[in-house]
Amino acid sequence: MKSLSLLGLLALLASCQSESDGGHMSATSQEQSRCKEALQALKSSDLPSESAQGDERVETVSFDKSNHRLSDPDYHRLERFYPLTLDRIERGDSLTMQDIKNLTRAGVADTVIIFEINATRSVYFLTPDDEKELERAGVSQKVIAHMMSTGLSNY
Repeated sequence: MKSLSLLGLLALLASCQSESDGGHMSATSQEQSRCKEALQALKSSDLPSESAQGDERVETVSFDKSNHRLSDPDYHRLERFYPLTLDRIERGDSLTMQDIKNLTRAGVADTVIIFEINATRSVYFLTPDDEKELERAGVSQKVIAHMMSTGLSNY
């Protein structure tokens, strides 16, 4: 596991999150073990840091809470259960439909979800099936309506 790069570990963790979030709960014990090892390696100090020698430098990005509305409890729930969603928020990347479902599952308030959609400049072109999927995931009509309006404002 130590031979994987930081990018490889993040890709592996992304597949782990999509397996657990995408309804594929039939992960084998080997897959679960692989995901746990990747997470442990990412948390360990075996990864290159800013003080690493040579050209392999990792940029450290701190989270500026002034640009976001996540409360401390929301932040910590996302950090624990949906780290890839939190990472996208921290980087200012567009949020996916899965991220919106994750924010809802984590108990983040609708107003905060809408704020994060705007802060990350996310744009959605939702189909009727997408709307139904979001509703089944517990996403509020207020958030779904806002997501739909982001696609309309780009025409």
